[in-house]
Amino acid sequence: MCCGFSHGWLAITTRGSSNIITLLNLFKNVAPISLPSFKSRCGIYNYKVTLSADPTTSPNDYVVAAIKCDVGRGLTYIKAGEQTWSYINTTPNYGSVTDITFYKGILYAVNKWKRILSFDLSRSHYPMIRNGIPYSDFGRNSVGTWTYLVKSLEGDLWMVTRSSFNFHVYNLVLDTNTDVDMRMSKIDSLGDNVLFLGDSDSISVPVSCFSDDLQKDSIYYIEDGNNGKRYFYPTVPISYHLGIYNVNDDSFTYHYLYNTSLKWMPVPFWVLPSFQWD
Repeated sequence: MCCGFSHGWLAITTRGSSNIITLLNLFKNVAPISLPSFKSRCGIYNYKVTLSADPTTSPNDYVVAAIKCDVGRGLTYIKAGEQTWSYINTTPNYGSVTDITFYKGILYAVNKWKRILSFDLSRSHYPMIRNGIPYSDFGRNSVGTWTYLVKSLEGDLWMVTRSSFNFHVYNLVLDTNTDVDMRMSKIDSLGDNVLFLGDSDSISVPVSCFSDDLQKDSIYYIEDGNNGKRYFYPTVPISYHLGIYNVNDDSFTYHYLYNTSLKWMPVPFWVLPSFQWD
């Protein structure tokens, strides 16, 4: 079962009570990395796996983090060379986590209430949960939407919320005075960014490099129509569409419509080779 793509590495996990994650590099002739197993109460797989750095360039200085599919969707992580996973239970005070990403050495997460959490995994003691954006800033109507974290081409951290009617993009700025609180500002234009959102690492690519193939000010996304059933793949069929949303005119179009012949295939991931934009 695929459970993430990050820094050129595809994360595959076994199905069962003892999860074993294997990292495969799709673009370099390097050996796969098998990580120590850990117990998972749901016995299926991890919701998402992401990396802090490319293990080929930072073999002794990378972290693998995962959202567990247990009830509550807590976080677990392991550093290069370690033999056991560390677990962060976010459920009691912060609820289940829906997306994670590494940004400037810090693991950022967003929960179901659109609250931003951050974890400094370089500390020797238990990671501290910092304050984030208050739930009241989004309103009650935000519950039930999808939320993604993505790094922009300019080096900023963006949060994207998706509902059945539209997308909203926010720039997240850490308060340099307190190094704790965050403020956000809504973005009305993506500039040169085209976003690809899904269950793997969400990514941004320059439309100027792909003007013949990509639409400016657009968000490409995977629309999951499974209402949670994908957690039980391959025992139940799944469905999905690939959609395109235009930020300027709030229009939706489909890039790919679901084909029933593929109902036993897993949900797709966006895959991006590691290279430098000109």
